[in-house]
Amino acid sequence: EDLAEAGREVTDEFKLKQREMIDAMDLSEYAIAGDGKDWEAAESQIKKAALSGGKAAQSVVSVKNQASSKKSKLERSVAKDLVKAEEAHSQKSKKSKTSKKTGKF
Repeated sequence: EDLAEAGREVTDEFKLKQREMIDAMDLSEYAIAGDGKDWEAAESQIKKAALSGGKAAQSVVSVKNQASSKKSKLERSVAKDLVKAEEAHSQKSKKSKTSKKTGKF
């Protein structure tokens, strides 16, 4: 009995620590987006599946999410890389102009 109670306490503490870790994470990249039309289409798909019963009731429903698509992630990544490259280039040109003025290399 004491052993079972101690086990529950340890399990509860472990779950609490897990919850704290999850709450501390930034989960915004996993958020489901979509406009009202997308959600309405998904809801109607669920209703049709539930009314028909059988295998259709266990079907998968998807909502388009432009923010998390591979294409938009790739575009954002490329944009970030371009910004970094431009910053590096502008810093290089500033350094070269400075060295030309002072005559030092």
